[in-house]
Amino acid sequence: MVNVVAGQDLETERKQKTSFDFVYDLYPGLNSVDLDAKTLEFRTKFTVPKGEVGVGAAYTYTLMNSSDYSWSPEIMAYGDFHRINLLMNYKHAINDQWSFGIEFSPLITSTFATSLHSNTVVLASQIAVKRILGDVSKPSYFSVGLAYGTALGSPQLYPTLSYFNTINDKLSYKLGFPETAVYYTLNTQSRFDFTIAPQSLYTVHNASLYENSIESSVADTYLEYTALQFSLRYHFDFDNNWSSFFKVGYSTSTSMTINTINTDTTVYDFEADNGFMVGFGLNFNINNNK
Repeated sequence: MVNVVAGQDLETERKQKTSFDFVYDLYPGLNSVDLDAKTLEFRTKFTVPKGEVGVGAAYTYTLMNSSDYSWSPEIMAYGDFHRINLLMNYKHAINDQWSFGIEFSPLITSTFATSLHSNTVVLASQIAVKRILGDVSKPSYFSVGLAYGTALGSPQLYPTLSYFNTINDKLSYKLGFPETAVYYTLNTQSRFDFTIAPQSLYTVHNASLYENSIESSVADTYLEYTALQFSLRYHFDFDNNWSSFFKVGYSTSTSMTINTINTDTTVYDFEADNGFMVGFGLNFNINNNK
């Protein structure tokens, strides 16, 4: 959830040179467990010869609520957790049609139950090559790359692929993995996005999960939430500085488990249900231009 749950929402807000973002996502009713995540992000970018450099940082605080299972040691261990990201990327134009991009976004994700361990650090990164296919009036491109991170759950390597095409001034779409989307512009201030993309959450707990002596060896665990989400978002620009969005989504193929880090054995399954989620965000563009 940037946290990757919020990452999808932030991605569409990154058209400004320097911006602050706030995103809130609520996932109610995951078998009597609710997740809510709040993300703050700052990003800036500047032009260099034949390219662009971006830097930034993000912080996500996630809270797990439960009325029915408030006594559970698993809920108590993962009741709240934190994620801190550094964001660095470089885009280079090879010629008028070809370009490549490199992103390095190391993160720390932990319940902070003890002092930080090395297993709370994920060296998330991505490299991609992009080819422009259309003209300026109807942008179109193809991109392929390789990424490492938590977009699909626990840290792993995965491919990225996308084809973007503009149909007209109002309608465009993107086909690919891990995200497919349709974009519709109502007017100069409003637009809708319909997106199909994986959502995930990953965090580490380095303390013992249970207090009794029999199970006290269950330490160094991680919580993993994964789902495939269908979402509809409405985006509105108040002016050149402020914009916001509201989102409603439905998550399928939902899974949330606690696993040991050393053996990757599942020690607890929340048996999370599929269901609806809601989210909203606020963006401030400090440059006063778009």
